[in-house]
Amino acid sequence: MSVVRYISYENRLSKLITKPGGKTVDEAVQDAEASLAALADACLADIDRLIGELIAASGDDQARYVAAREIAGLAAICQLPRLGEAAHSLCVLIDNAETSGRPHRDAIGVHISTVQLLRGMAKADDPMQSRLVHSLQDMVRRLADEDRGAPA
Repeated sequence: MSVVRYISYENRLSKLITKPGGKTVDEAVQDAEASLAALADACLADIDRLIGELIAASGDDQARYVAAREIAGLAAICQLPRLGEAAHSLCVLIDNAETSGRPHRDAIGVHISTVQLLRGMAKADDPMQSRLVHSLQDMVRRLADEDRGAPA
C-alpha cells in the first residue's frame, strides 16, 4: 500500500501580503501592472517583427505557427486580447490543416491580414475587433467540419 505525502510550498506573495507592513494586494497588482507597462514598447516591437515573419514565411506553416504562438503570448502582455485571439485562431487553423492534409492557404492569408489589421487598430476595445476575431474563429470551425466530412 502506498503512502500519501503532502508537500506544502512557501508562497512569497502570500507572506508579503499577510505580513504586517507588507504589500497590500492593490500594491502588488499596481507593481505588476507597472512592470508590464514598462515592457509594452519592447513587446509591440516584437509583435511587429513577428508579423513580418508571418508574412515572410510564405508556405512554411511551422514557422508561421511559431510566430503566431509568440504573437498570442505577447499580445496578452500588451493587453491586446483580440490580436492574441486572432493569432491563436491562426495556430488552430495551421494545426487543423496539418492534421487534415489540406493547407487552406487562402484562410491562412486572411488570418495574417487580420492580424496585421488588428495590430494597426488604435483602440483595443473596438467592437469591430471582436467581430473580426469571431469571423476568423467561425471560418476555422467550418473548415475543420469540412475536413472531417461533417455538414457545414
